[in-house]
Amino acid sequence: MIEEIYENRDIAEKYSAMSAPRTFVGEPLVSPGLQTEEYFAESLIEGKHVEYEMPTGREGLKDYDVVVIGAGSTGLTAALYMQRAI
Repeated sequence: MIEEIYENRDIAEKYSAMSAPRTFVGEPLVSPGLQTEEYFAESLIEGKHVEYEMPTGREGLKDYDVVVIGAGSTGLTAALYMQRAI
């Protein structure tokens, strides 16, 4: 079930949901925020939270020229303009 926190404030308060995605299987919280697909799938299969461990070295990390934060129309427009400029 997907709940919109602004339309269902009582549910949002019950689960302390702010804006990050939170996934519950029954009552237990299995995903407290955005996770990689691999960790998210594992948490659903296991039915419990799977801790994501940040890499300690540079391997597996990528360098980016631009990072757009936001998924609304402004973020999309910024991403399109940056793609054209690069």
